[in-house]
Amino acid sequence: MITAVLSARKRTNTGDLRAGLTLNGRSLLVWQAETVRKLGCQRFICLHEHADEGVAQLREHVEVLGGEFHAVRTHAQLIAQLHSDDLLIVMADGLVANDDICGELLTSPAGTSKGILTVPADHELARSLPEDFERIDATRNWAGIAVLQATIAQRLGELPPDGEFLSLLLRIALQARTPMVPLPVEQLDTVDWLMATSASAVDAHQRGIIEKHSPKANWTAPFDALASQIVQKAASFGLARGGMALVAGGAALLGVAGVIAWNELAGAALIVAALATFLFSLGARWERLKSAILASQNEHSKPHIIRVLCSIATTALLILAVSQEAGRLALLALPVLAIGLTTLASKDSRPLVSAFWEDRTLNLAFLAICAFGGLLTEGLAILSLAALSQVMLRTARD
Repeated sequence: MITAVLSARKRTNTGDLRAGLTLNGRSLLVWQAETVRKLGCQRFICLHEHADEGVAQLREHVEVLGGEFHAVRTHAQLIAQLHSDDLLIVMADGLVANDDICGELLTSPAGTSKGILTVPADHELARSLPEDFERIDATRNWAGIAVLQATIAQRLGELPPDGEFLSLLLRIALQARTPMVPLPVEQLDTVDWLMATSASAVDAHQRGIIEKHSPKANWTAPFDALASQIVQKAASFGLARGGMALVAGGAALLGVAGVIAWNELAGAALIVAALATFLFSLGARWERLKSAILASQNEHSKPHIIRVLCSIATTALLILAVSQEAGRLALLALPVLAIGLTTLASKDSRPLVSAFWEDRTLNLAFLAICAFGGLLTEGLAILSLAALSQVMLRTARD
């Protein structure tokens, strides 16, 4: 079994526990737990001095995932929780590491591999934080993560109990000739490896993560670009629940728009619907950013589902609006054609073109203007023909 040993003992320069600092709505302990879980951890042991909110969040997170959690205070308690055939993954107190890099370096087709991640002794991480990234030989420092056999940690019982846990463990691991795995420092971005020495460092890291995972805004789609900018600014307050709350608000507004359309006020209905689709756009971008940052596999499909539901609901609303204004049954096909063709046009390989056709709020704003002039069906026809022209041009080009 693979067991993670995490620590919640060190404090920042202002006296806060490093492990309890919050990064994008999660404590650093939970971030560490997610990193080691992706390396195959099933059991989690947390060394702490005093139970705090960060340890409580970690316990709750592990139990939700169906894992096994133990909180210990001493080396003896830690050793009692280990089995000789366990593989241990140890992380430095307050380290936030890139999941993909850890996976590439510490896993193989056979599973998780033993090794001590290292950085060159002259690297900035080693020079700026020598007490966290400890020197292990003449040319290398520890990079903050090690995968060891549990029998190595069990030898802690032979050493003074008041010694620093990680320092003692590294010393024993080096004596046992545990392999060294160099960290590819030349490939590291500034957001790939953080030691949370202060709350300001975590805040700066949080902004860097959000910027790294936020897509570039294409202003040919003005409303979607605005939604991206809003999400990028607001995400720093936490990613947990914002996306689906926005989607729920959009759904409620679409219901209101349907009632307005039923009362033969197509222009007003489409204005409200445009606001609803803007909320859907915010929600989809929020969920996309959330899945990218938190690397949650079951979240990846949410933005696509939101877009599909938005298109279906928009089509239904347009059919209702047209039915109240047009007397001919054949004209009810126009909304289906308009939404369908704009969706096809949005598949263009050129980002600026695809973004323009994907901006559903922009589509509805145009149709609302047409509806206020009594030209909703004509607007739908224009939108359909323009999208069809784009699709035909793309086909001819390809």
